[in-house]
Amino acid sequence: MHVIANLAQRLPEAEQLSNEVAELASYGCTTQMHVVALLAPSLPDEDHTKDIDFSGASIRARWEAGYAQTLTALEQAPWTEPADPLEGVILHRFAPS
Repeated sequence: MHVIANLAQRLPEAEQLSNEVAELASYGCTTQMHVVALLAPSLPDEDHTKDIDFSGASIRARWEAGYAQTLTALEQAPWTEPADPLEGVILHRFAPS
């Protein structure tokens, strides 16, 4: 959708003001979204019961791992780096540490 907005901006001003071009240009979008994906790490001594283990220790270990990964993401802040202006959705994936 960024391509549509970019093309519309390149048209002569008289063309941009026409109703037909304005309607077509309305399909363009200049929003840019950064999505941060935090992938759950494998924890030591984890086994096949990890998806049903809601013990206090298990929940605490998961919370701490997620918190550490969030701090890493915030420290690196990849969403502050320059991005292709034609990209509408930018995915930043943080693998478990």
